[in-house]
Amino acid sequence: MRFKLVEKKANGAAVISTLATEFSGFVGIEPEGSKEARMYAASPDYASHCVFVSDPAMPGHEWSLEHIEEVCHFPQEPNDRGDAASQAINFLGTLRPHLQNGDAPRSLFDGQEERRATLSRCY
Repeated sequence: MRFKLVEKKANGAAVISTLATEFSGFVGIEPEGSKEARMYAASPDYASHCVFVSDPAMPGHEWSLEHIEEVCHFPQEPNDRGDAASQAINFLGTLRPHLQNGDAPRSLFDGQEERRATLSRCY
């Protein structure tokens, strides 16, 4: 997928306007509810194995252990990575009707049909 989610809070709008001149695909989102509510809404996707987190034993993927720990101990600090993941998962959930109907905008996938098929199964 070729978009970058940016919260429209604090300096998010400024980040979008500054970087949009050099990069495309920014989507400004308004976070809904508390961090806890967003993670609660995303938790079924984790529970149903629709969220892929690489194996931390793989070279270069050591970060995934920190991600797993953060999500498992959410909302304990630090929790920004878990919150960002929950917002992305919930945003993808808004695409569910389009994925089920097969009419998701092609620009979201740009030749990544395998990823599109995976998302269709999960959503």
